[in-house]
Amino acid sequence: MSLARSVAGLMLSAVVGLSSAGAHDLITDGVAQDALRRADADLKIVRSDASARTRAGAYYDLGRLVDELREVLNRDLDAHGEVRGLASLQLVSRLQAMGVKLVVDRGSGRFGSGDAYYAQAVRLARDVHDGDAAFRLLQGRFYDSLRPDPLDTRLPWRELEQQVTLAAWLLRSPQPAEAREETAFIAIVQGLQAARAAPDVKRARAFAEEARRAGQAFVERYPDSMRRATVEALLGSR
Repeated sequence: MSLARSVAGLMLSAVVGLSSAGAHDLITDGVAQDALRRADADLKIVRSDASARTRAGAYYDLGRLVDELREVLNRDLDAHGEVRGLASLQLVSRLQAMGVKLVVDRGSGRFGSGDAYYAQAVRLARDVHDGDAAFRLLQGRFYDSLRPDPLDTRLPWRELEQQVTLAAWLLRSPQPAEAREETAFIAIVQGLQAARAAPDVKRARAFAEEARRAGQAFVERYPDSMRRATVEALLGSR
């Protein structure tokens, strides 16, 4: 890995925290009971014959629930190397028994995002919650797939291709300003990853050219962004 990519990797690690927004500081008995009621209600809907859009909304909420809880649980793992607190342990066990995908990823050693639920929501209604399910799917798969070399990824080629397509769709759709900046940033990084992973030279060249064009546009559009230096370092590493 080149020095430029090593620097870009460190910069990328620094901006990952920009996307984090915790819902709870800790899991109490009250938080746990609310989470269980919420999961039960959502699971009943997704397993019902409700309309596609209604089921998409429930899948979206399950994804949000997993994301909210995993942030708290991962802070425990970071600080102590294990989940602590009876309420947390019981909640994880009961949710897993219900079939909720709140599990530790073998690759990262951390609780994974709710991307499986966002993927189901997007499959049923891509624009559910004004595209927020699609954005969270893009976001979750991107950050969970990062490796020390930012141009490498844990995603198989098919999913990486889907990510690039999803980012392009989001950038053509209305988004809040911060989400649009982050989507543009992810599109650039995963475009460069796709250029490296593409199965043939023609597609690799097309991904590289599009990522470079998008990167230059990002630098011009977001001169004060904390992500700008990462984009410049990645473009300079190629």
